[in-house]
Amino acid sequence: MGTFAVESDATMFLPKFGDTKEDNYAYVGKNGKEEVDEVAAESWISQLWQFLLQPYTWITMLCRELDVTFVVGVMVVYGVSQGVGFALNRVVVDYYWRDVQGKEPSTVQFYKGITWIPWDLKPVYGLLTDLLPFFGYHRRPYFVFAGVVLLSTYLVLVLGGKLLAATALGMFLGAATASAITDVTIDALVAMKSREKPELATHIQSLCNSCYAIGGLSGYLLGGLAVHTFGSQFALGLMLVPGVLVLVLGFTINEPRLPRHLWRSGQVGKQMKQACFTMWATLRRRQVWQPTLYMYLSWALSPHIGEAMFFWFNDVDVGPGFSQVQNRHHLYPFLELLVLILAFIFAFKEVLICHCSAVVL
Repeated sequence: MGTFAVESDATMFLPKFGDTKEDNYAYVGKNGKEEVDEVAAESWISQLWQFLLQPYTWITMLCRELDVTFVVGVMVVYGVSQGVGFALNRVVVDYYWRDVQGKEPSTVQFYKGITWIPWDLKPVYGLLTDLLPFFGYHRRPYFVFAGVVLLSTYLVLVLGGKLLAATALGMFLGAATASAITDVTIDALVAMKSREKPELATHIQSLCNSCYAIGGLSGYLLGGLAVHTFGSQFALGLMLVPGVLVLVLGFTINEPRLPRHLWRSGQVGKQMKQACFTMWATLRRRQVWQPTLYMYLSWALSPHIGEAMFFWFNDVDVGPGFSQVQNRHHLYPFLELLVLILAFIFAFKEVLICHCSAVVL
């Protein structure tokens, strides 16, 4: 066939999604083939560019619909404080106990079990953030307090030389308490935003888990390199970054201030007392305390040999002795989490929503 005389005639045969170039070549000549190839290349580049811009567009939408400071707060707490901080804690702290303190695996396991106690007290922190405001704010003072504690504890650990084991344990315990407080506080904000805009609740959860996965990947990638470059003690200085960001977040996050008469009228004590009675009445119910006790004991009594495996990984004589790369196996859960979240956001979300709507209807 000859070429089309009018350019608009060829446009009706330009490649659409699902058409092949061979099908188009059946209708167009040499010049038409060149036009088809050019438009196909431009279409492919445009689709690739749109795909790469989807995360930015998604974040922009969340900032516009929710609040910029809230989105930044989720990134700071879930991404940096929990994601990076948890990863560094798994890598750098283990090296600190082994290299600086010279402790055995069983002792390190015992110490790390103690540092998990503040995380078991999260319901108490939740009551405090909900019922005990400071200077008219429910969330901001707790971020400030947690940031100050994180900075103080890790400064002592980095600059204090070889501390007593009890002192080092106290510093890690304080840092764990501050991290748990930030976790509870941002969770309260996430729950509040989800109630205000339920249509964005899934997006908020995806944002939280995405930040956590990216932070975990970054932390595990940086942890081994930091220990190898700076040593296990000075590598703890990386934990100062979450402290600074949480402290700044406490001064900048958007939160309306309560009227003075609400937080100075003495109602806080009554509300706290009522909340404690309500919680106790709830825990006394058999449907609550029995599964709670089972889950707690199943987690607490499950054997865990993570510290022994860490020492074995790094032992040149007995174990494989690959200390510089042993933390890479921690990357895979975070990588899988990130891939699943991105797939849900950009590929399967509409399919799942349509399927659920069909089931409901």
